[in-house]
Amino acid sequence: MKNLYLLLSMLVVCMLTAFSCKKSEINCSPVSLKTIDLSDPAYIPLLGSRVEDRFLVINSKSEFLELAEKPVKEEVNIDFKQYTLFVGKKRLTAINGTLMSQNVARDCDANKYIYHVQIKNGGYTALGNFVFGALIPKVQNSGRVDFNVEVID
Repeated sequence: MKNLYLLLSMLVVCMLTAFSCKKSEINCSPVSLKTIDLSDPAYIPLLGSRVEDRFLVINSKSEFLELAEKPVKEEVNIDFKQYTLFVGKKRLTAINGTLMSQNVARDCDANKYIYHVQIKNGGYTALGNFVFGALIPKVQNSGRVDFNVEVID
């Protein structure tokens, strides 16, 4: 009987260990985001026209102007005192893609943000870019940002 009790106790501990959440999953919390209209002419010099993946985290207007591939002719209407801009482009093998979902989570243990983006490949076979972006409450410079961009067919 004592052995059965010991065996059941070990089984319960093993099951709890096997099915428990990872520490980072417990401390990941969603972050509110505002989508932005990337058809605005101010963003075109920032992302460039090359067919490539490019992901940027921008905390100030001076960073925005510095990262732009060409001079910015339009005024960028972002309050960088309150917001950080996450923006990127993903190379697609079929153009006219669709944004399926996007969200931002904060992992406090790792001091990082994770920007999840899911894009559906377009219906026209040709190389191209899909641009996406969001404004989130101000990110401190010490925080790292991971872009997790998934393209589905």
